[in-house]
This record gives sequence, C-alpha cells and structure tokens, in this order.
Amino acid sequence: MAAAWLFLSVGPGLEVALPQGAVHRLVHRDDPEFKSLLPESLDLAAALGSAPDPTLPGILVRLASGAIWRAGDATLHRSDEALRYIALSPDLFALQPPWCRGILEGGGRWAYVVDEEALRRAAP
Repeated sequence: MAAAWLFLSVGPGLEVALPQGAVHRLVHRDDPEFKSLLPESLDLAAALGSAPDPTLPGILVRLASGAIWRAGDATLHRSDEALRYIALSPDLFALQPPWCRGILEGGGRWAYVVDEEALRRAAP
C-alpha cells in the first residue's frame, strides 16, 4: 500500500494501524496538554479488551476528526518497508459494524487496520 501508516501499540502483542492522514497530532505524556486531554480520550486497550502495556510511555493521538485516543506508543512505518493489506470480511466479527477493516503485515509486524467510527461506537 502506498499510504503512510501510523502503528499504535495498544497492549502486549496488540497493534492497530491508521493512515497517517487521519492523525492531527501525537501528545506525549510530558506535553503540558496531556493531563487536560486525558479525561476525554478513548483508551484503546480498554476498547479492544486488552490490558495496557506498562512498559510503554503512553501517548494521546489527536485524530483529524477531533477524537482523542490513548495508546502505549506510536511508530510511523518506514517508507522502504513493503506492507501487505489483507482485507477481512465483516462477517468475521461479532460487533457490527466491525472496528477492523483488515490487517497490515510487513517488516516483521502486523497490525489491525482501524475503522475509527466503528471503534467509537463499539467502545465501552
């Protein structure tokens, strides 16, 4: 896929990916804005039924839509890494609409491709 992807570490062995264009800003824990944005953020680990990874620093992801997600860490995929997109059928998921559109695989890693709107509706 030609698009640039941001990989978000959510919990042990759990990563999600979203197009870089969907991201407005990353807010690190040391940023003065972090504490004020934390209450309105969606905890991705809780939303996806995972435990957070305590070894990760913790970040907030301000999306272009205005939503704010809490994750453990973020990395931008290297442009020289080939990524393979594997589409998943919506019938595989109990929640409808499914929060996952497919899987990105490459460079020794894989991540779920997130559907932002569906994840927001499925979150507790």
